[in-house]
Amino acid sequence: MQIGINTFGIARQLSRDFCGALGRLREIGYSFLEPCIYFDGALPRPVRAGLRFGLRIGGTYGGLWQQCYGAEELALRAKECGFSILSVHSFLPVTKSGCRWLEEGAALLERIGAKFLVVSPMKGSIREAERLIPALREASDFLYARGISLLLHNHAPEFACEADGRTQAGVLLAAVPRLGLEPDTGWAQVAGQDPAQLLHAYAGRVGLLHLKDIAAAKKKPRFTAIGEGVLPLRDVLREAKKCAFPDGGVIVDQDRSEGDLWRDLHAGFTNIFRAWAEEGASR
Repeated sequence: MQIGINTFGIARQLSRDFCGALGRLREIGYSFLEPCIYFDGALPRPVRAGLRFGLRIGGTYGGLWQQCYGAEELALRAKECGFSILSVHSFLPVTKSGCRWLEEGAALLERIGAKFLVVSPMKGSIREAERLIPALREASDFLYARGISLLLHNHAPEFACEADGRTQAGVLLAAVPRLGLEPDTGWAQVAGQDPAQLLHAYAGRVGLLHLKDIAAAKKKPRFTAIGEGVLPLRDVLREAKKCAFPDGGVIVDQDRSEGDLWRDLHAGFTNIFRAWAEEGASR
């Protein structure tokens, strides 16, 4: 089993020593990266504002890589350190300029060998999320023709049930046939969902899996090492084995750590690997 890691939570470590941090991750056993790449011309408002005030992204600056500031170069450097890149996490790269950003984004993914583009809607309600449907259809069809899958990554709002029992994720997946899902187990629990049941319900749409653990399912969660919080890790991995995502599709998303990040990354990797093996032996 190969386990990946998202770059967002390790931004500070990468900014201090990019290759050194990757070397420590390889020593633990991680072999895939899911970088957060923001496409030129489609940067979210907070990042655009940050750039005006000198926010350091791209280059060797951390977990957020901008396309025009060396994302491709960083991907090549990561590969030299022994990491594959299966997926890229971003915002929906569609703007008023139409497909131009999709074309550039798809070309970048093709050059670095990524097969999945993961987007986070981050909308406050189903009504707001529904406005994304045309763009998601356009993007998913455009990428599908190029051998790339578009996946929805959830935070808490996407799986929070509204008054009629529906969720943003459910509505978007029903409306966009080629849209897949990258469930985030920690945020799903904050939304009041059982992540193992979500994997079961959407097994045919799950392309990748983000593992995140929390101390308790509260609105402001306290993040823990995977396997040390409330996440039903064995149940999640049991359902994960029924999904058709590729090796390396299990990705650690350690947003923050209350204590030592490296300790939590090591413990999380060990707990995942052990639970995966034990679940296989018990079948």
